[in-house]
Amino acid sequence: MKSDTGIRQTNIELLRIISMLMVLCVHFTGATFGLPSKVALEDLKDLNMISKTLMECFSIIGVNCFVLISGYFGIRPTVKGIVNFIICCVFYSLAIYSLFIFIEPKNYDYNDLLESVLIFSNTDLWFVPAYFSLYIISPLINRGIQKLDSRSYIWLLVSLSFINIYLGWFWHGKVNPNGYTVMQMIYVYLIGAFLRRKNSIIFGKTNKLIVCYILSFSLLFISTFICPSSMAYAYNSPFVLLSSICFFCIFASFRYTNRQVNYISASAFSVYLIHKMPPIWLNLKEFMITNTKNLDDSLFVLFWISFVLMIFATCISIDKIRIALLMPISKWIIARISRFV
Repeated sequence: MKSDTGIRQTNIELLRIISMLMVLCVHFTGATFGLPSKVALEDLKDLNMISKTLMECFSIIGVNCFVLISGYFGIRPTVKGIVNFIICCVFYSLAIYSLFIFIEPKNYDYNDLLESVLIFSNTDLWFVPAYFSLYIISPLINRGIQKLDSRSYIWLLVSLSFINIYLGWFWHGKVNPNGYTVMQMIYVYLIGAFLRRKNSIIFGKTNKLIVCYILSFSLLFISTFICPSSMAYAYNSPFVLLSSICFFCIFASFRYTNRQVNYISASAFSVYLIHKMPPIWLNLKEFMITNTKNLDDSLFVLFWISFVLMIFATCISIDKIRIALLMPISKWIIARISRFV
């Protein structure tokens, strides 16, 4: 992510990478083996239950951190950005379904191939249409918050907290019952933009922010004893939000530059697009469950870490090849569209 000077801030790019690794962790723990159930006091003796709960508490903030990054720097939609986003999503969807139609013709057909290009209306990847919606309305949001003074901005965030947390999370309101919505995107984006405005209270405060994160993480862990798993790990849970904000602020509080980190982070979103595409995801999930059945705890952890890192590295490598192959096509499409915009 670039700063106002156009220089990529590696501290934030590192957070982008960690956030995507967190997303992988969530998918290969709770989404694969089932969310940890509501924790009871007797479960404190079950190391497997506690370790799984701690991992889910740590990694569930990944999506919120990803959107906080967008809010902190502000989305500035361009023809190039929109075209590249659409091409990237369509390419992976079309390529993956084409591959599986060839490999498993009994399980997939050409209807799947036709539907695969409907990346905003016919997809299991909820983040894609939600984030794209945020992307295209961000100019209106940006213009609106520029007109707000700090007092008005705080009241806006308080109002949105009431809507998203009290009405949405606490009462399971349809406006945002669990955080998998455009409303959640807008809410977190606005929090990120507010943190940018108040950057002076963040920068240089790393140690204090680490303490705040530990406290917020503790509250999130305690909430697993009180709330059912669907609430404890919801993206709009106040404890998940607080942990997300504190974790983000830690990375926003310092500066450093590293070209390798910046290079890797540019392809971080592809990790989500590739591994969570249904044909890929179902096979990865089955592979993980099948190959960990008879492993003891230590071997399971070693296998799990290796598997997550392998998926991440493989997806990043694939995306670098994709960028090189599609760059001429992207430039051609952008040039043609720019004539009419």
